[in-house]
Amino acid sequence: MGKGKRRRYRLRVADDQRINAAAGGGSLVIVTTRALTGLPDNQLEAVLAHEFGHHVGFHPIMLLLQQWMARPLAWAERLSVAVHNLLAWLSGWRMHPLAFVLVWAAILLIRAALLVLDAIVKAAMLLLLFLGRQAEYKADTVATRLGYGNALIAALTQLDKQHETALAHQQAPVPASSFWDTHPPTANRIAKIRTALANT
Repeated sequence: MGKGKRRRYRLRVADDQRINAAAGGGSLVIVTTRALTGLPDNQLEAVLAHEFGHHVGFHPIMLLLQQWMARPLAWAERLSVAVHNLLAWLSGWRMHPLAFVLVWAAILLIRAALLVLDAIVKAAMLLLLFLGRQAEYKADTVATRLGYGNALIAALTQLDKQHETALAHQQAPVPASSFWDTHPPTANRIAKIRTALANT
């Protein structure tokens, strides 16, 4: 992979009966026990090559940013509940008209600030989701360039069947929209891999 300092990657096995893998911070790659036992060697290598592609592109940083972004949303929600409770409490009090106006003005300012914060964080989350989907394509490209294109297609097909089976067993209705999906549609990923294979 060229000259320079070599990075050492750590492999961690998660006791999970779903086929899955993930790239974590600190050069960590997580693989489920089902992926280790249920995938043929070439497909497992393809999945690991995909996760390697995430590390090459420093994609785990985006996952960390998403986690950080979730915290302000949780804080804003808690503060919003506290403001709502304060309003309910103040509604039972009699106070001077000027004090009443000042208190309500302060509360309205807080609620407006919370709405702005919520909009900013959600916009940032949407941007990170978009970048995360693009990162999946880039990681697929890395695996394809390493010679695992066809094996990765086979692994993605298995993952897609697993996902469809899981959805079929869900009791609650599944939303039709994929707006908040962290990964692009599998069909799109496979199409791009096939295009890359055809151009090599």
